Amino acid sequence: MGELSYFLGIEVTNTTTGGLVLSQTKYINDLLTRVKMDGCKPSPTPMTSNLKLTSGDGNLFEDAGLYPSIVGSLQYVTITRPELAFSVHKVCQFMQSPRESHWKTVKRILRYLQGTTSLGLHLQRCSDLSLTGYTDLDWASDIEDRKSTADYCVYMGRNLVSWSSKKQHCVSRSSTEAEYRGIATVVAELLWLTKLMCEIHITGPTPKVYCDNSGAVLLSTNPVWHSRSKHFEVDLAFVRDHVATGRIAVKHIPGDVQIAYIMTKAVSSTKFLDFRSKLRIEDVQCLRLRGDESIKTIVIALEVRTTIVLIKASLRKAIEDENHVYQSGMGVTVDKKWCGLVMVDKIQKDKGWTMKNDIVGAIIDDEAWRMKIF
Repeated sequence: MGELSYFLGIEVTNTTTGGLVLSQTKYINDLLTRVKMDGCKPSPTPMTSNLKLTSGDGNLFEDAGLYPSIVGSLQYVTITRPELAFSVHKVCQFMQSPRESHWKTVKRILRYLQGTTSLGLHLQRCSDLSLTGYTDLDWASDIEDRKSTADYCVYMGRNLVSWSSKKQHCVSRSSTEAEYRGIATVVAELLWLTKLMCEIHITGPTPKVYCDNSGAVLLSTNPVWHSRSKHFEVDLAFVRDHVATGRIAVKHIPGDVQIAYIMTKAVSSTKFLDFRSKLRIEDVQCLRLRGDESIKTIVIALEVRTTIVLIKASLRKAIEDENHVYQSGMGVTVDKKWCGLVMVDKIQKDKGWTMKNDIVGAIIDDEAWRMKIF
């Protein structure tokens, strides 16, 4: 039958070191064409930060059948795009009576997909089979019923294998209570995965759960029952039992490195891109060039005059607008790094490097003459 390449709208790309990239480029392009947004302007994030949606916002959306159809398609996209879990979960809450503001949010997600059609979930071959769960929560985030949004993501080694973003069923009177319910959910997921691995005769170290709420972490190991925890004693006893027997370990993690943060709320573009990379969402086209490495370094000899010809005048003007970027006789210098850019129409600044959006580009180190392909 040959190697798997396409199944139920999911494209499977093999990398040079035996890894896989799961993407849905064709499915996303078909979805954009269906809503006549295949030529729309891309958006850097799927949702604006601090956006608050309610069921009574604005006028009713005219095409009530189109909304659930598109949102349902977006749910299928989250199979390979976990960074969309929160935004799609949010618009799913208004299926019964969608409003114009809700449809506007859906279009924002589609605009984000327009600029990231080639991104996919990267699964690498690795010997590390340890299970690690991250759970986070946005306490009382729903302004209508004050229920909390909880999420988790589970890694096997370096690979993301399970994730969820969901509003909790009941109102929590404290953030610790809500976080603990989230811990109980991810513990159940880890136990299920552990049993599945045992059935196929795979064993690994004790699974770990990382939570950024120190109170919830302490409750998981404290054998003393408190009156304030009576209303969620079932979850409390469930987690404590597995921690006491060594089947699960609950650890504290600082909030600024909590990987699950991106699935509980809309964040700024800088944070979004940072956390998206931690979810192992990568560009299929770039992986075809560089294999499974984060940056592939190639030693080359490049004539300076050739690169200068390829840099467009519009790009020069964009570069000159940056205070710490200037023209030099060699080409373009960025933070004392010599850059060659191939057929680039527009650039963006990120951590001192000149990056490209969607066309092949290169960064060249003046001292070592090394080209970094991204």
